[in-house]
Amino acid sequence: MKIYKHWARATAEARTEGGTLKVECLGASETSPEDAAAKAREKAAHAAERRTRGEPPAQYPYPDRPLREELVGEITREGQLIGAVTRNSYGSLVLNSASVMFVDIDRPREPAFAWLKRLFGGRVEGVEEKVVARVRNVVDTTPGLGLRLYRTAGGYRCLVTSGTYDPTSPESRALLERFGSDPLYIRLCEVQESYRARLTPKFWRCDAAAPPTRFPWVDADHEAKYREWEQSYARHVVGYATCALMGSFGTAAVVPEAQQILDVHDKFACTGADELA
Repeated sequence: MKIYKHWARATAEARTEGGTLKVECLGASETSPEDAAAKAREKAAHAAERRTRGEPPAQYPYPDRPLREELVGEITREGQLIGAVTRNSYGSLVLNSASVMFVDIDRPREPAFAWLKRLFGGRVEGVEEKVVARVRNVVDTTPGLGLRLYRTAGGYRCLVTSGTYDPTSPESRALLERFGSDPLYIRLCEVQESYRARLTPKFWRCDAAAPPTRFPWVDADHEAKYREWEQSYARHVVGYATCALMGSFGTAAVVPEAQQILDVHDKFACTGADELA
């Protein structure tokens, strides 16, 4: 998993035709604040050189750039890191899993003129029926596969419980594609070397304010404002759930690593509230 404990900022000056330009970059490290600071300085110096030469800033298209997320907690098994909880750019908690697969499935669109078919008494297969049918088909044609299917505010989510998968492997990609997972999510899993599932609601779905600042914070004052926002956000999400369990499919056996991830996921994401956010 590419989860970074330490972040740092660094600036460098570029000389342009319009004068001196200050360039700021972020550095991330899994080992130490000093390493993060060194990487930030290196990136800033490189960026300043590019601007001095008249070249545009380097672009790191999502999801290829490191995720700027605060590490909230770690999940270990027999001394090994198997998962981590982070807080994403808009303030929701996210569960990152090293090898227990989460599948993100967008809600399918209804076929064109479905309303017309219903008008004349025809039957149109519902969106949820299609998703369940697809999940059943994948399970039925994959010996030993077992999973839990959840409904979310914008689609569906699977948590595979029967085994573990390397998110960078062809096997992982093939299985995610069979489920109809979002291509951007598949790419994110490969690049970040982990599977992801949002645990807490999106702030705009529960009438909470947007975060006032973004991690990593510029200074202590910015962090203090963010911590105040966290408390307000926690009050607003009461009464909402991130997902609701629809059922279990396939083999009932749950591997120990999946059980640990499952316990954390359901504790935070499945609160039992009627409204999904």
